[in-house]
Amino acid sequence: MTTIKTTKASNLIWGLSLTILTALLSCGDDDDGPTITLDPRIKSSTESVSFSEIQAGETTSQSFTLTGRDLTDDVGISLSGEGFSISLSESDGFGTSVTIAADDINAGDVTVYLRFSSSTEGETTGSATVASELGSIAVSLSGTVAEIVIPKVLQWVEDFDYTESIMPSQAERHPDIETALANSTDWVNVREAGDDMALTDGLTFTDYISSGVGKALDLNTGGTTVNYVRSLADMATDSLETLYVSFLINVTTAKGGNGSQPLVLGTWNNRDTAPGSDFQQRFIVKDDGSGNLQFGIVSNAGLGNGVFSDKTITADQTYLIVLKYIAKGSDAGGTNPEGVDQLSLYILDEFSATEPSEADVVYDASNKRDIENVIIQAKDADTDAVIDGIRIANTWTDLF
Repeated sequence: MTTIKTTKASNLIWGLSLTILTALLSCGDDDDGPTITLDPRIKSSTESVSFSEIQAGETTSQSFTLTGRDLTDDVGISLSGEGFSISLSESDGFGTSVTIAADDINAGDVTVYLRFSSSTEGETTGSATVASELGSIAVSLSGTVAEIVIPKVLQWVEDFDYTESIMPSQAERHPDIETALANSTDWVNVREAGDDMALTDGLTFTDYISSGVGKALDLNTGGTTVNYVRSLADMATDSLETLYVSFLINVTTAKGGNGSQPLVLGTWNNRDTAPGSDFQQRFIVKDDGSGNLQFGIVSNAGLGNGVFSDKTITADQTYLIVLKYIAKGSDAGGTNPEGVDQLSLYILDEFSATEPSEADVVYDASNKRDIENVIIQAKDADTDAVIDGIRIANTWTDLF
């Protein structure tokens, strides 16, 4: 009986059909003809595996096959790289390594199953190293997690995106505090004699997310006092530590003296069973007496106690205003000193995605006031202003 062994060089022609080779060398019947004994062989169906892009925390799967001949030792496969796992079962048993019995791989193709799962944004690479008696085969691995978008925790937004030409509001006051507190979708005109305010073209401010969305509220009522109040029903005001309020404002003319308060954060009251609101954290606009506009704030006090920025405010220019209110938490901890609330004013003529290191004005108050609603007031005939794009959140980042 003749025995023919292939040389190691025959690795270069692994794809040559064994059927053709046998036919060329065989003669006579099976008992008398030559037999062929091949050197051990092992081959992977691919040199690389690339997984489809996933969202953070998702899992995606791929597979490849190994083919072996005349192996005497088991084959081991180990993984490197975060997020990759391997199994010889499609549904379970995934880990960082597997072992294939020599008899199993000699008997036919073996499917190797791979998974990729990660919460790390971007591309991850690794490899599957196939170790056998003939040496190692490296199969490169790559997987990608799509950009992780952190949901913004925006508590409240008002873009005045209404079809009417006047501000829609509830015709009558809520009958009690409980009803008012539970309603965070309607503006309530708490002054029964006040007319509804007109809506006008929306304000624009480059890169502000509420720029040019819907309409804007015209605060020029000709002297009629109108107080619109909208509840912050979903906010935990009892333990609120920090509140950010952003909005756009464009002022043409302003009242002198102590000025006026176009936007205020307030607290519900229940006088005579009909809810109104006590003004707490106030944004103030005024004429300094020389025809110059000023923006300021006051916390838990009247307008006469307002503190104003020395920043030059230009008439008919749209500004982005951010109010930051730090209330003393129930544990009197955090950055807020014991017993002191703090209201800060940021006046932006250019958008900033990050909070500036210093506010334009800071006002310290002596006692805490829970914030339960937002108030827009139009009152003075000599104040001509437009307000738009009100957003409320617990961090600067969440506003935008």
